[in-house]
Amino acid sequence: MTTITLDATQVTHALNQLSQRVTNMQPAMESIGKEIPGLVDLSFIDTHDPYGNPWAALSPVTIAKRRKVTSR
Repeated sequence: MTTITLDATQVTHALNQLSQRVTNMQPAMESIGKEIPGLVDLSFIDTHDPYGNPWAALSPVTIAKRRKVTSR
């Protein structure tokens, strides 16, 4: 199981410190942006939200709809 914990205060502080050291934040922001899809993919693979909580079970309606789509 993979757990991702993010404290927005720490991230904001780190980005503020970085912005004081560099004049062009674009490379750093592009790098961060490239990591986000991978984190989202991990949530799907692990079936947990970013806080480590398991997702709710699929509702009977969702299960029925998926069966209709796959049986075509």
